[in-house]
Amino acid sequence: MAIVLELLSRKDQTLKYFKFNKPEIVVGRDHHCDLRLEDPYISAEHIRIRQDSVENSIYFEDCQSINGTFVNKRCLASGKLEGDDILKIGRTRLKVVNTNQPVSPALPLSQLEESLSWLSNSGIAILLTLGYLVLSMVSGYLNSITDYSIFDMLPKEMGQMAILSAWPVAFAVMGKVFNKESRVVSQFSILWLTLFIVYGLYLLEKLLSFNFNAPVLFLWLELTVYTLILFGFVWLSLFIAFHQTNRRRNIVGTMMTLAIVVPIVSIGMLGNGDFSANPEYDSTMLPPVYQLRPASDVASFVENSGTLFEELDKQIEVENLRAKRKDEKAH
Repeated sequence: MAIVLELLSRKDQTLKYFKFNKPEIVVGRDHHCDLRLEDPYISAEHIRIRQDSVENSIYFEDCQSINGTFVNKRCLASGKLEGDDILKIGRTRLKVVNTNQPVSPALPLSQLEESLSWLSNSGIAILLTLGYLVLSMVSGYLNSITDYSIFDMLPKEMGQMAILSAWPVAFAVMGKVFNKESRVVSQFSILWLTLFIVYGLYLLEKLLSFNFNAPVLFLWLELTVYTLILFGFVWLSLFIAFHQTNRRRNIVGTMMTLAIVVPIVSIGMLGNGDFSANPEYDSTMLPPVYQLRPASDVASFVENSGTLFEELDKQIEVENLRAKRKDEKAH
């Protein structure tokens, strides 16, 4: 049996691990202490901890310290320590570990982590960052209907990238707090790779909408695809940042994805009635680069337009006939 202590943060996260293979230790600020802590509120010899090999128990005794010893928020002079009890001396928090308690089973090592190791390469992350910046500016140029200036658009694009960077930075900070490793490079690589995929699908969607009449089902398919991409992005962010089971990761990833998608879809569906007192006009014009089929000349267009009007008249007649039959059945 050994005396095992963990140095905790204010949020009870393990900072350091100490193991003493001796029956008694002294904790304090003095250089002769077994565990020396740099805390001005701790006495030179603050607390004595000993183990009873017969009872397999651990006891503590306060060494008449100035600020006292707290065990699970209770100020005590001495007593028995149970496994996972938290000691507070000065402003330092220590956790007594029960060495007789079995540890949780190891998580299976996923081959996916080895496959994604290249994402931690700083050079690849920098290339992906610059590539996304170029792609974003090219997309802005293609969809611009006004004079496009690189020097005017560069600060805007970099500002958007700074906002997007909040996601990988947040996960890197959480990973550092919980797992002691930020893996910020991998988080940024995942972000830019996901945005590359989103831009590719955006280009495909523009090509289809420009050249074909997309049915309503296409909109739901598009929403489903983007939702799956978002879930994959969140799942990978969790996979890189935390050590957790796949079940827990799937649950958290699904909840985070729904928390992002549901409000967006709900806002988009509000006010989509048949009539609007203040209709919105979308003036966005797609550039010719999205056109897959060749354009027709003026003469052909005029000739075909007559056919279109004839088809429209036929549809109007059919609708009038249906309305007439409906009225006759009603009467």
